[in-house]
Amino acid sequence: MRILVFGAGVIGRVYSARLSLAGHVVTLLARGPTAVQLAASGVRIAPEGQPPVDAQLAVVTDVSTVDQFDLAFIAVRRDQIEGAASAIGKIHAHIIVSLIDLPVGLDFLAKVVGPRRYVAAFPGIGGRINDQGVVEFIDVRQQPTTIQVGPDSSTVADVLNSAGFRTAVVPDMTSWLESHAVFICAIESAIVAENGDLAALAANRNKTRKLVLRIRKDLRALHRTGTQVTPKSLRLIFLRLPVWFATAYWMHQLSGPLGRVALLPHSMASRDTELPALQHDIALITTPVVP
Repeated sequence: MRILVFGAGVIGRVYSARLSLAGHVVTLLARGPTAVQLAASGVRIAPEGQPPVDAQLAVVTDVSTVDQFDLAFIAVRRDQIEGAASAIGKIHAHIIVSLIDLPVGLDFLAKVVGPRRYVAAFPGIGGRINDQGVVEFIDVRQQPTTIQVGPDSSTVADVLNSAGFRTAVVPDMTSWLESHAVFICAIESAIVAENGDLAALAANRNKTRKLVLRIRKDLRALHRTGTQVTPKSLRLIFLRLPVWFATAYWMHQLSGPLGRVALLPHSMASRDTELPALQHDIALITTPVVP
């Protein structure tokens, strides 16, 4: 299958490399020095604790001149959507999938690409680009790549499964993204408040308990607006189980690979870009609309 990956950050590099290594014909859109570097040396990825793997694939800087694709994945940050909209709208692809933390703006993106070919999704990996340009990453065990159900969802899932990505198809991606954003925004804000000292946060029961209570408060506020908190695992850990249990669970998760490889690097890298945009989105979606 001919696939375009729009965006060459952590998500874009991991998805493009694994899809290429699975035998798909992949083109990666990158900009500036990143495009030059990736065109020359390829994409290098390394699952946590394993040696790097190289993927050689085509790198372009302008999608409007490229031929038709079967499938395109959009892997940019939440705060980059408006600026990238014009270029995204020029993508020639039968199906366009967003891999973006997008609690607000699904309708906007669907309008940009055309609702009939748009599939909302969310990535199931997290990682960082090290000083050698290698993407060190983990597959998030608790969260496979999540896809909005629809006419093309099985095609998207099959392609991702062929590259080793676990997938889940859900009926209400809007509620899923809003719920996830509430959860992840609180965690990233807490990490940034500690100036990236994740070990200190994970070891401090009182601070982690305050984090759990903040997430619980915001998820309840989201629920009061009429949004179904989803998936069940998120609803269970933050709304059903005792606070002491959720606190202990997240002290453990923050001190492990999920915290170290996925949450910490992204929190610090996005603290002045995507995180403020998400904080603004959370304020919008947790405030009831007054008739």
